[in-house]
Amino acid sequence: MSTPHLVEGQFFQPLSSKSRAARLRVEPCEEGLFVTAILEDGDETAPLAVDDLQAEGCLHFAGGCYFKADRPLPQEIASLFKSRTQRRIARLEAFSLPKALALGLALILCVLAFRAAIPLAASGIAAALPDRLERMIGEQAYASMKVTGFADSGIPPERQQELRRRAAALAETARLTRRPEIFFHRSALFGANALALPGGPIVVTDELVALLGSDDAVLAVIAHEMAHVERRHALQQVLNVAGAAAMASVVLGVDDSMIEELSATLINVWSFKNSRDYEKEADLIGLDILRAAKLDPRLFLTAIEKLTLQGCADLAGDALARCRDKSVAVETGWMSTHPAAKDRLGYLRAAIGG
Repeated sequence: MSTPHLVEGQFFQPLSSKSRAARLRVEPCEEGLFVTAILEDGDETAPLAVDDLQAEGCLHFAGGCYFKADRPLPQEIASLFKSRTQRRIARLEAFSLPKALALGLALILCVLAFRAAIPLAASGIAAALPDRLERMIGEQAYASMKVTGFADSGIPPERQQELRRRAAALAETARLTRRPEIFFHRSALFGANALALPGGPIVVTDELVALLGSDDAVLAVIAHEMAHVERRHALQQVLNVAGAAAMASVVLGVDDSMIEELSATLINVWSFKNSRDYEKEADLIGLDILRAAKLDPRLFLTAIEKLTLQGCADLAGDALARCRDKSVAVETGWMSTHPAAKDRLGYLRAAIGG
């Protein structure tokens, strides 16, 4: 039998707040541990069965009595009272480089697995979500944006109605399952733009109509936005970001710190990548919608070229040429929500065949 450990402290009888100075005698034996308390008057208790070890060296025994050490128990003594599971956890918590590398690799693999699963889950959830609920989300978003970002359109009502009629014919010819409503607004905030909100409201700005000039070109952009609505891209993006935020809160925590800022940045970069994928898909589906309606798909290519080069409109001569070359040559960046002009014009020309 090994030399027993003696620990100075206070012994409490069951249901009593009065303590007595004592020494706890701890001795490993074949049955496990032999534990008794030697009181200040020399009396020794019967063997004690340890029920629980708490922080700061407080030991609870079967029957209700407990012992509080005068100072935290040394590790070699505290480990004697831990269960096999607790000892395994303690070994895992102890730092070692191989263990840290293995846990880090496991964490990376889990994050990658979730990264692949989130878009699939978002697509499945979006498909299962009732159209009525999605439309309600889009309508509420549109109502909020009307207050902060949109003003009444200056396009004649007759032209608006004609564009809506032709857009409805586009959806009918392409056999789209969702027939979004089209709204026209002036917007200093969004400029020349078109937006597809969840559930189908499509907003086309007066600035875009003025930039493109022809109704056919405007319809080409509306076809692109219809593709977003048909594939429920806006809703999927919301679900993607929500899923990524939930994953980040588990992995990085949600405290108000630089870790929180880092997680938000990573979520944004990741969501921008999804947005670029959705834009490319909508581009190509939009071309098919135009073909189904017997409209030239080059209309959309021309619209994208005008949007790409709109910043060069006030230039002339060499400055105009340099601006055009620079605008078209821009590569895709991590923080971009749309494919870069170079990539976008490239795959559109390839899809159109010229």
